[in-house]
Parts: sequence; structure tokens; C-alpha cells
Amino acid sequence: MFEPNIANSVFPGFNDAQGIMLCGYEWGFSKSDQDSLQTNERKRSGVSHVFSNKAAEYGEIANSWKYDQRIIYWFELFGHKLSKKDTGGSFEKCLLQTNWCDTQSNKMEGDYWSKLLDPSQVDNFIAHIEMFKPRLIFFFGSQIIRILQSEKVLPRFIETAGAVTEPLSFQTKQFDGRVFNIGFQGFENCKTVCFPHPSGSHGLSDDYIKLFSTKIGNLLQEFKEFKGLS
Repeated sequence: MFEPNIANSVFPGFNDAQGIMLCGYEWGFSKSDQDSLQTNERKRSGVSHVFSNKAAEYGEIANSWKYDQRIIYWFELFGHKLSKKDTGGSFEKCLLQTNWCDTQSNKMEGDYWSKLLDPSQVDNFIAHIEMFKPRLIFFFGSQIIRILQSEKVLPRFIETAGAVTEPLSFQTKQFDGRVFNIGFQGFENCKTVCFPHPSGSHGLSDDYIKLFSTKIGNLLQEFKEFKGLS
């Protein structure tokens, strides 16, 4: 039986199907985050926890993990602040964190395309899509949505996500600083957004991400309405 690679608990009726999937490249902390975790014992093992409150599982050290904390902050920028208290509310329970690859490293080594298109890693990604059938996917890594278009991936993705309804497009905003592409693509049963890597993109400003708050905030509001959340 397939065992999913996920970083927070599954909450039936919320993120077990048609939730919001947060998907990066592969598992791994920055070297400093990994070192800090190794010097701190888990607070409680196996406790139910939402993405925005990993401290329930790992203790306060989790609140220093840059990748997670920046994503949490972006949700606030989009107008949909995540609670860090206990197991949050209905919206927090809808989030499910995973990665395209089931491998672990402090940073991606080698060619992104070769690694993510390795048959075993394509199988890993598709297995998560088939199991959880996300309604909205946030990709965190600029190459992911491009790799999704591969003939090795897209036909299998479409079997669950449905046909393409909004062709892949990349948007930028005028900004006094480094500019990044944000990718958007829609399917019958799922919408996708692709961000730069939150902790590995040099020159990425939260102020730049905020420029997309209306569009992405609307997607999150549409999701809440779909799920019947206030």
C-alpha cells in the first residue's frame, strides 16, 4: 500500500480530498535548520498537527524554519491568515504539505528536470495527486510547473485533475527589485499556482509576492466557498 510523504496530519473532510496541496521539490531543511532540529528533541511524537503549527509536533524550534514560516506569512499577505494555535480551524486543516520527490537533501543537487522526471519521482508525485485529489496546488519552486508540462507527467496528472481549462501562463509585476515569474494553470478539477522557492530564491522579496495578493487571494476565497468555509 502506498504510504504518502506528507509533513502534517490528514484531517478527514478537509485535506484528505480536494484540499490545498503545498508542494516543493524534495524534503530537506537548510543546513542550519537541520542542525537545530537535531539538537532539539520532539515535543510529542505523532501528535495531530496542521502545517501552520508544526510546533505541536516538534516544539518551538519549528517556528524558526524559514521555508514553512515564509509560506505562512504569504498566506497572510494574500488575506487568508493561518492560525498557529492548536490544530487551527477548518481552513488550516485543508492544507497538506508534500514534495514532488521523496528524497531528502539540504539543497537540490544536479539538474531539476532529470531529478523530477526520474520515473520513481514522477510516480511519487502522481500517487499523491491520485490519493488526495487537490482542488488547489501551490508549487514552491519555479521549475515545477514547467516540469508538470512534460509528456511524462501531464497526461497522468490530467487523469485526476481533468482537462486543461486555463493554459499555463506566467505573470510578473513591475517592481523596484528582482522580478520573478509566477505561474498559473487551471484544470477542470484543480487550479495550480507556481511560486519561486520561498527560502532558496536569492533576491525574492515578500513585497513582490504581495503584488499578487488580489489574484491569489481570490483563488483562496473561491476554494473556501467550494469547501463551504467561512
